[in-house]
Amino acid sequence: QIYEHLAGDNSRVLPSEFLNSTPPGRGSGEFTLDSDNVITQKFGRPFGTHARLFTVGSYKEASIGLDCHHSAQSVAENMLSHMKLANDDLLLLDAVAGNDIFGNTLYLQDMLVFVVKPEREGVDVFMRFYELAQKAGMGERVFAIGNQVATKRQEQFLLDTITKEHLLGMLPMSEELIDARLDNEPVSLALLGERERDVFASVSKKANELHRAPDYYYDAIVELHKKIAAEGWVAGAYRSGMDDQIDPSYEVK
Repeated sequence: QIYEHLAGDNSRVLPSEFLNSTPPGRGSGEFTLDSDNVITQKFGRPFGTHARLFTVGSYKEASIGLDCHHSAQSVAENMLSHMKLANDDLLLLDAVAGNDIFGNTLYLQDMLVFVVKPEREGVDVFMRFYELAQKAGMGERVFAIGNQVATKRQEQFLLDTITKEHLLGMLPMSEELIDARLDNEPVSLALLGERERDVFASVSKKANELHRAPDYYYDAIVELHKKIAAEGWVAGAYRSGMDDQIDPSYEVK
């Protein structure tokens, strides 16, 4: 249903022929966060007073042992490439952990935030993530947030191992938050202290600073689509020549 909406009246794209990199064109349907959009209306679960929550991928009994969560991930990529955000909209994607986003289009965002515990293993994973981001031209858009920081030594470890310009802040271990969840209370701002609020404020500020124009994202998706469409497996799974999905007369608005 999502693919049918995104394909819309675009004569270049069939709902059954979406690659994860398929770009929008003339006649394509859009994904917006307002309640009038068919995708948001049908699949966005209200969360709080202003937000919607989308859950991508799950398992049915018949797919246990035979399927992978990543097979559903491409629909999120297509929603992002066909998305139109209002000036005060913010979309946060909780991606799979580690380096997996560099195997698809998900790394092409305004900023990438890596949540890391004060452990050598966690920092090592972040550093590998950062190295890949540099090779992808995204190094200046990668940031870390320390999580569950319980002691001054753990805090100092993160300060010593992650450069200041990439460390947006640290979230302390919160017994209050853990107890609230054990009591099945919803997570809310009331459970956060001033330090936690400051961290989230820094994320919001940085996101606004790094916001890029939609045409940049479109151009990046098109270039990636050319590469993916040329892969041998595409011809076997779909057809050859899928780069004809690119509409040269499409104008990003």
